[in-house]
Amino acid sequence: MPRTARGDDAHSFPAPISVPTSASTRPRRGLTALVGTVGACAALAGAPALAASAAASDAVVHVATANELRTALAAAAPGQTIELADGTYVGNFKVTGRAGTASAPVVLRGSAAAVLRTSSGGGNVLHLTDADHWTVQGVTVQHAQKGIMVDSSDHVTIDAVTVHDLDMEGIHFRSSSAYGVVRGSTIHDTGQNLRGMGEGVYVGSANDYSDRSDHVQILDNTIGPLVRGENVDVKEGTTGGRIAGNTFVGDGLTGANYDDSWVDVKGNDYVVEDNVGTATTKSGFQTHQQSPGWGCGTVFRGNHADLTGATGGGRYAIEVTVHDPVTCPVTVTDDNTVVGGDGLVNPGVPVTAAGGGTPTPDPTDEPDPDPTSTPTPEPEHPEECVDTSLAAWSATTVYVGGDRVLLGGSLWQARWWTRGEAPSSAAWGPWQHVALC
Repeated sequence: MPRTARGDDAHSFPAPISVPTSASTRPRRGLTALVGTVGACAALAGAPALAASAAASDAVVHVATANELRTALAAAAPGQTIELADGTYVGNFKVTGRAGTASAPVVLRGSAAAVLRTSSGGGNVLHLTDADHWTVQGVTVQHAQKGIMVDSSDHVTIDAVTVHDLDMEGIHFRSSSAYGVVRGSTIHDTGQNLRGMGEGVYVGSANDYSDRSDHVQILDNTIGPLVRGENVDVKEGTTGGRIAGNTFVGDGLTGANYDDSWVDVKGNDYVVEDNVGTATTKSGFQTHQQSPGWGCGTVFRGNHADLTGATGGGRYAIEVTVHDPVTCPVTVTDDNTVVGGDGLVNPGVPVTAAGGGTPTPDPTDEPDPDPTSTPTPEPEHPEECVDTSLAAWSATTVYVGGDRVLLGGSLWQARWWTRGEAPSSAAWGPWQHVALC
């Protein structure tokens, strides 16, 4: 399946600037001596160079211990990069009120061998609060209640990190943290307390419509295995995000708190595209409506769902709980594909041609009759009605494609999975008339 394009250098780290870590070794002291020697005029002429040297010396802060990391986080400034040496950093690391800017973000980066973890397994490994324009890049986060928590912080990018071994969710955007990005990351083995709170990426807050964590993008990640909750859970109150190019593995789904799909969208106007999913207990991608006006406007296109092994009824690649073309539209295009299960989308939801072409007819909608056409006579094959195994249609029986029933003096054959829908001659219905009996 196609993937969202990203730069070739998305996972590369520029060579760090070598900076002395001790204030006594910084160039300011030597420059001061030079000023005293050559006089005030020379000092004034060299002032721009002095400012540039000072700025360069603060551009990269190298840390190698947990205490150095805490100090660097507490003093972080716009345009600064905090560079982690490989090693293990133990603690609950917090950033509060240290924002970057759009042109000068704060970057916390290291390789996957730079491991941040708690000592007790509790709390958050990394917690950003009021910290706009931060980028967290490359590191590993593990062994805690939650991995990375983002509160009241816009434009936070989490890039190429590894998150695992957690009691609850991996990455959480909360408290109106808008325009966040999770990309190129690996999240697995979450929800170890088995309470059904182990989502891979969690956006918003349950039943809190004031949490406007809008426009969050979840791109090109591998989420799973052993994510014991939805791989992505998007809460009511959030709007306008994008979930694209991800690989989902749902072998950790527990069924607690209704987790039975890779992606559950309860917010509005999301785009879910070009994702691939395997191993689920029921469906692939879902929308739900927690209250009127929410769970609407999602567009599903180019996704592939492998539902092999899913159990029970209602196993769809895309399961839409509320669809109204006027008040709560949902778009499902015909370039979504599915293997196994009961079909691409649940009955009643139309499938639209990709690229805005002619929509695929809704199988529950009977087309208007053509008043000028001459109906084709129904074939009559009475010999097909003498099969002693034929039974009358039942509203409670599940039928699959090829099953035959008797109703109203006729023999009918199911086109696909159906239950509770009486056989009729609707052109796009689940039943085909075979013979008059």
